[in-house]
Amino acid sequence: MRPYTISSIVLLSAVCVTTVVVGEDWPQWRGTHRDAVLRETGLIKELPAGKLQHKWSAPIGAGYSGPTVAEGRVYVTDHGDGNEDKEVERVLCFDANTGQELWKHSYDVNYTISYRAGPRASVTIDDGKAYSVGAMGNFFCFDAATGEILWKRDLATDYNARMPIWGITTAPLIYEDTVIQIAAGEKDACVVAMDRSTGKEVWHALDEHAGYSSPILIKQGDQDVLVCWTGESVSGLNPKNGDVFWSIPMLPRNMPIGVPTPVVQDDKLFVSSFYDGSMLIRLHHDRPAAEKLWHRVGIDEKNTDALHCTA
Repeated sequence: MRPYTISSIVLLSAVCVTTVVVGEDWPQWRGTHRDAVLRETGLIKELPAGKLQHKWSAPIGAGYSGPTVAEGRVYVTDHGDGNEDKEVERVLCFDANTGQELWKHSYDVNYTISYRAGPRASVTIDDGKAYSVGAMGNFFCFDAATGEILWKRDLATDYNARMPIWGITTAPLIYEDTVIQIAAGEKDACVVAMDRSTGKEVWHALDEHAGYSSPILIKQGDQDVLVCWTGESVSGLNPKNGDVFWSIPMLPRNMPIGVPTPVVQDDKLFVSSFYDGSMLIRLHHDRPAAEKLWHRVGIDEKNTDALHCTA
């Protein structure tokens, strides 16, 4: 596999990286609130003419995870330097100002998935800990500064995972004293919550096939709601115990392939999938409840009768 460099990733987020010491961190997938909003002030509105000068570069292997930035450090995962007999995933940490490698952890992995070029999920940083999950469900909690392993889990084994075709892609989500992860497990364990200090299970939920979309937190009334877009539904769960508040079916036409993170604006939640179309959901502001407004699926080139819209 041909390696790429972290400079090509970081350069696209140059403002975030060059201001990391005094500006806003980007400690998890899609930022602090998982909404892809940069709240930093004093941002440039136009790029300067000519070639942008990057601060540093560091070679890494193949992979799909976006970098995260916290406390002056950059975290990313890759497909490391294995040999012909084994594959290796790595979690890497760099100094955000110099690009110096601060620590790395590598582990053997046996890919049984498509698109084998590395792990998918961004590393989540919270309260001095770094949480990472590999494409086959290898879950680690590290000391974010030193790389010391605090605890680890093999989610695929622990939950007898019904592994998605392209593996585990969803980034860990911190809620209070738990870390929540799409585990793709059987027997009501599509989603699991683990104690963030020990890795011990707190709850598991949903007897559904997993998708690829990372869960988010929203507020409905005074209640925190965990929104999970799985391979079969868009559901709102109680993040404290996994109880289902509401669930709207979104069954796959060919295979689960929902990838983007749900987008929320006011009382609307939107998801969009390659095969299965787009759905708009109305969220109740006063209580944890929701209803489908519409679901539109486009024309399948192999089945021209597939265009439909349901309300």
